[in-house]
Amino acid sequence: MKKQVMIQMGIFLLFMSVELFAGSINGEWVARFNGDSLKLKLMFNERSWSNMKEWETSGLFSFRDFQNLNKNSEGPFYLQSDAGKLILNGRTSADKGFGLFEFIANSEFESFLQKNLSGDVSDTQLMHLCLGNIDKKYVHDLKKLGYERINSKDLVSFAIFNVSIDFIKSLHQYGYRDLSADDLVSFRIHGVDLDFIQSLAAMGYKNVDAEDLVAFKIHGVSTGYIQEMDIAGFHQLSISKLVEFKIHDVKPELVKALDELGYHDISLSQIVDLTIQDVSPDYIKKMHNAGLKNFTLEQLTEFKMHGVEPEFVKGITALGYDQIKNSEIIQLKIHDIRPQYIREMQQMGFEALPISKLVEFKMHGVEPELLKALGDLGYKDMPASTVVDLTIHGVEPDYIIEMHKTGLENLTLEQLEEFKIHGVEPFYVNAFVKLGFSDIKYSKIIEMKIHGVSPDYVRELQNAGLKNVTLSDVVDFKIQGIDPEMITVLGKYGYKNTSKSKLIEMKIHGIDSQYIKDIHSTGLNDITISELIDFKIHGVDKAYVKSIQKARGSEKLTPKDIVKFKIAGW
Repeated sequence: MKKQVMIQMGIFLLFMSVELFAGSINGEWVARFNGDSLKLKLMFNERSWSNMKEWETSGLFSFRDFQNLNKNSEGPFYLQSDAGKLILNGRTSADKGFGLFEFIANSEFESFLQKNLSGDVSDTQLMHLCLGNIDKKYVHDLKKLGYERINSKDLVSFAIFNVSIDFIKSLHQYGYRDLSADDLVSFRIHGVDLDFIQSLAAMGYKNVDAEDLVAFKIHGVSTGYIQEMDIAGFHQLSISKLVEFKIHDVKPELVKALDELGYHDISLSQIVDLTIQDVSPDYIKKMHNAGLKNFTLEQLTEFKMHGVEPEFVKGITALGYDQIKNSEIIQLKIHDIRPQYIREMQQMGFEALPISKLVEFKMHGVEPELLKALGDLGYKDMPASTVVDLTIHGVEPDYIIEMHKTGLENLTLEQLEEFKIHGVEPFYVNAFVKLGFSDIKYSKIIEMKIHGVSPDYVRELQNAGLKNVTLSDVVDFKIQGIDPEMITVLGKYGYKNTSKSKLIEMKIHGIDSQYIKDIHSTGLNDITISELIDFKIHGVDKAYVKSIQKARGSEKLTPKDIVKFKIAGW
């Protein structure tokens, strides 16, 4: 019985329940006819103690392989082999057949296999051997070829993928004597045969490893492809490089086209990189037509990696950048600087910006709309560095407009930038205007912000009695830490219109509101500011005053007397 069989196994949901008996398998069959051949599909369940497996197996047969099988006939039909007997019950029409099947395993052949193979043999495996026409002679021939203790699993794979004795012999005769069972199956799955091996040898690829032969077939490395690469200039490429070329779809036409474009002696790594990045001859021609012709293959590869297209280059060179460097083109693409952006910048007055400045503009979010808005506000002919600084510090048109509304209409962009750096906001300036300071200088605003002068602080100083305090005085007060409460306390005890210098002197010597209250609580209501300072300098406090008053009885003591006692060590 001669035939070519290819059996595929997989899970299939049956529409009927079938039983598996000891020594036999039952299931369902369907067949499709094509001339004198038929494709037979068997569906069955294999039950074990723990679960149920659903199987589907199919193969291509001749009508002559079966007994009694004809078109438009009734079964049973038989397929007989050493492994057992397949019985097809059912009927056929002109183009198909269907019904139930039963496979009866041959126990004698099972015993034979157990003696000559390693591992147990199941009824399912026996059925596959039957379908693959594996008989005793086949097993004996395998042993003669060196496969003495092949296991049942490998034998079934041989049956499924039609690993014939003639196939093995042909390989052995050509020097492939150490092929494993897995190698033989891989050869059949991927179509490695003697013709393929001999054609490779004729081209100089002799004694190719089994693994490499399979790799060639998997990736489509044909003798025709090798010949085309040889014509293109890549002679006797290594096996690994041929596979790499094919994986990345390196085409011989690419090499030829590159040579015509002036790129000679291309390395293997270059051609692979070009193919990976899809650098085609058409792409290179269009890049040349864009105005830049001195590209290396590495630069073209990098261009493609970053999405640089000929239209992009043409648009850039048309704006006056005909001497642009390759690295600058990539920088433009990385930062998404398009011809339209450059054109709009030129319309705003920035006609000769170097690429580095355009990149800086884009990195900091400088957009043409910003320049137009600044121009509308009267800021024209700005240096590029100033525009970048404004963007870095967040000086936006709305901010400038609000600053102008405070009365500060003649601010330069540098001053506005410094305002932003120090956190000066329009509401801050407006608050001082409402407090009566309508003509505030730019430098004074910065000074106040640096020293933490808030509108609330000024308001509290005014409420404490300093109605005519200047902003310069306010800054000095803030620097010295003079708080409005101390001025309020001074006013309460009659110290009106205390000079700035005295207030600062008091603060320098550590006189605060509580100290003033404490000294006045001793009865020294007529003490002067200078005397208070003298007290603090000599360490006179409330407790000391009271102790001296008690010691001197009814004697009336002046502040100067008390200081003298302190100096004398009383």
